[in-house]
Amino acid sequence: MRVVILANAASPHTNRWAAALARRGLEVHVLSIRTATIPGATVHRIGVGDPGRRNRVTSLLSYLMLMMVARRRIGRLRPDLVHAHYTVTHGTIAVVARRHPLVVTVWGSDAARGDRPARGPKRWLNRFVLRRADAVTVASHFLAAAATTLGGSAVTPRLVPFGVDTAAFRPGGGGGAVIGFVKRFDSRYDPISLIRAFAAMRVPGWRLLMVGGGPLEHELRTAAARLGVADRVELRGAVPPEEVPGLLQNIGILANPSRSESFGVVNLEAAASAIPVVATRVGGTAETVIDGETGLLVEVGDVAALAAALDTLAADAALRARMGAAGRRLVEERYDWEQCVDAMIASYRSAGA
Repeated sequence: MRVVILANAASPHTNRWAAALARRGLEVHVLSIRTATIPGATVHRIGVGDPGRRNRVTSLLSYLMLMMVARRRIGRLRPDLVHAHYTVTHGTIAVVARRHPLVVTVWGSDAARGDRPARGPKRWLNRFVLRRADAVTVASHFLAAAATTLGGSAVTPRLVPFGVDTAAFRPGGGGGAVIGFVKRFDSRYDPISLIRAFAAMRVPGWRLLMVGGGPLEHELRTAAARLGVADRVELRGAVPPEEVPGLLQNIGILANPSRSESFGVVNLEAAASAIPVVATRVGGTAETVIDGETGLLVEVGDVAALAAALDTLAADAALRARMGAAGRRLVEERYDWEQCVDAMIASYRSAGA
């Protein structure tokens, strides 16, 4: 089967899907305004300017160029199926290219924000795209509901989670007295609330490791110093995806205080590593963190509840071990990566490929 994927080639998610499909014997071509090397796949960069330097103007011009040439390029490749990732950009381009069968994957921020489906122009673009796809895939039941709300009753999304490589992410030595945060330092993920919650913890001896880099780094350092915890907080920049499994081996609790989370892959990566998770009850998080079983859920922005949940786990090694083991079972049963790849190929077949 020959597949053309319209997506951001530089995204780790795109890389994993394309490489996995190629390993299954599919001929995979990725059309993207970015460039990257994806094992087994051919990346066709279509855009303007330096692909390694992102700004709004060159991104917009690149998307316009991709829209203008996508139909012709797809026609040359003669695929059995076109797969667009992210509705409002690549989904729109794929619909304009008028090539079927077409599978569209909803990623999250394209169709929802917080607990609500997209509004304004995004709402209408989603409606335009979803109603014209031959199959729609989503990672969570939350996104399935959003897609149905946006596209109407004629849209029946297929659940295809973004799973976890259970061989790469595996239980280690139980980590240590370290709370981990593995997200971009961005207001959407609310790292400031985590700093405040960490400073309010009552259980002594724990450290906070925050990995991801981003625009709030200076503010986080300032907050840690002001709250008197700078000597126990470590901030690091982003790390390559292949380094995340090893990073998690040094963590005892994962904290994910996001204000908007359509799925929460990092929650599952921690669970696969037998690490309990403290996260906010928003979007699709309740599907990746089972409250009271694989972790604890708190309300968005509730610093006191976040601190209390961290204290509960920090004070009880047996509880951490029990929740970690339950998390590992959850991933093995529902979110193993190879099972997810099977589900994606099945969606291709259902679309008519």
